[in-house]
Amino acid sequence: MPHGDEVKDALRAMGMEGAVVGGGVRSGLTWRWPVCGEGGERFELVRYPGAWTGEPLEYGERLAALLHDRGWPIAERVAGGGADEFALYRAGAGEPDDRTSAARQRVRGRLLARFHADAARFDEREQRPCAGRAWELDVFVRPAADSFNALLAEFDREHHELAWALRRERYRNLRELARLGYGESPSTVIHGQFGGAGLRFEAGALAGVPGLERARRDSPVFDVAAAVAIGCGDTHDPDALDPALVRAFVEGYAAGARLSPEQSRLVLPLVRAAHLWDAMAALLAWRAGTGTGAVADLRRIGERALPALAARWAALSQAVEGVAR
Repeated sequence: MPHGDEVKDALRAMGMEGAVVGGGVRSGLTWRWPVCGEGGERFELVRYPGAWTGEPLEYGERLAALLHDRGWPIAERVAGGGADEFALYRAGAGEPDDRTSAARQRVRGRLLARFHADAARFDEREQRPCAGRAWELDVFVRPAADSFNALLAEFDREHHELAWALRRERYRNLRELARLGYGESPSTVIHGQFGGAGLRFEAGALAGVPGLERARRDSPVFDVAAAVAIGCGDTHDPDALDPALVRAFVEGYAAGARLSPEQSRLVLPLVRAAHLWDAMAALLAWRAGTGTGAVADLRRIGERALPALAARWAALSQAVEGVAR
């Protein structure tokens, strides 16, 4: 089990020595383990990067408190946090909904628009410590590496072709985002991974939301793009996006929040940025030696997901830009 002894030590310190721990899964910059307490109660143990303890973690807790007051089913932290790398959360209720349904994707889009409206009440206007906007990957890799390019150069020594493919996509993304004015676009508090199986429902109502470890200030369109990237896969090719599902999600979002033509043109470039953010997180896991599947994740991103995005770009652009008003 990755981090095995440290996981046991963390649970012991939390008074959970007899708990049953499932397999760990890397989620971006964090690791997560399902935990079953002695009484059968379900929890989730989260390990944050060392640099993200203290103030960055407390930022997320303050945001969670605001959202909880607004009725969002944010997981409750029951132990750890602060200066600790590990935190224990009570597991959420509900089950994932049918992401192949256009109607459900519209619901998800409307929920994200409501999330942005509620999160905008957060009175901390500065960026979350250790975080940046989608294209500021250098901020996220420190202090593990000097820059994203330096991290990629290390990877290049072992996986030259894949490193070059990722570098090429990175430069393309920087150019297109600059050309479309992403750097001047307004920012708000975003969730960062509002989608996929992490959204859980019970009797049709929202019952669980993914954790806030990726929450920060960025363009709200990045949240749309990140949700699309992890939640609107084609049933026949999960590495590609389904234009009909993408359109449904964006329609749902636009029903609850303004989406201008300028913003709509940023959606697909920010999907590319979301894939590159995931590549950055996988590179950090590869460098640390904690991500046994990190190279496989990088191959999926660089050799399948990003080429599939390029292959369907025209159809996806038509689907997204037709919604803007």
